[in-house]
Amino acid sequence: MAEVKEKKAAAAPKTEAKTAKPAAKPAEKAAAKPAPKAEVKAAPAAERKVYVAPKEQPKKQAAAAGGNSSVSKPAAPKASAPKAAEPTKAASPAAAPKAAAPKAETTAKVKNPKAKAGQYIATGRRKKSVARVRLYDGGKGKITINNMDIDEYLDTEVLKLIVRQPLALTKTEGRYDIIVNVYGGGKSGQAGAIRHGIARGLAKENEQMHAELKKGGFLTRDSRMKERKKYGLKKARRASQFSKR
Repeated sequence: MAEVKEKKAAAAPKTEAKTAKPAAKPAEKAAAKPAPKAEVKAAPAAERKVYVAPKEQPKKQAAAAGGNSSVSKPAAPKASAPKAAEPTKAASPAAAPKAAAPKAETTAKVKNPKAKAGQYIATGRRKKSVARVRLYDGGKGKITINNMDIDEYLDTEVLKLIVRQPLALTKTEGRYDIIVNVYGGGKSGQAGAIRHGIARGLAKENEQMHAELKKGGFLTRDSRMKERKKYGLKKARRASQFSKR
């Protein structure tokens, strides 16, 4: 047993020599080390230069200073001389408050500027006819239509009766001279338009006449008119005859 232990002890240093690594050379160690970083020192605050922009002078101050001084001095307030008190005027005993002049009486405004005193203008309509009627108070009952007498212009007595219906209702047949300008439509429609215009003119003169004419139906515009023709038809509603073949 003792001999075995001595053999092991003798073999141990040989293995340690084999496992031991060679020592690094000092020159290689120096090359492997990184170079030290250069320290950058900040300049002291006193040595730093800061640029400050000069303040702009106002145009008015620069003009007052003449460009020599950077700051203009405020102008001294001017001393104003005290004003002398004005002597008060003594009120004269003759002066008295003026009395307001009486205003001139204004006449009543007329709705139609062309209408004169004793003249009544109105417009009547029936179907496609339009009649402009002028009634002159203090006349003899003469009716003129398009520069023609009523007997010459209207052929039948029925149309003449239609024109005079508002005058007969208000009992003013011989009181007014009537001048009419009428256009459009036929004689029947024109007679209805003249009647409508005469009734409107009489209603402007007196409220009592207005009530009578309204009750008689002469102030209402008759809305019955010829219906317009439609495309595809011969008239307003008349279509062509049906043909099977």
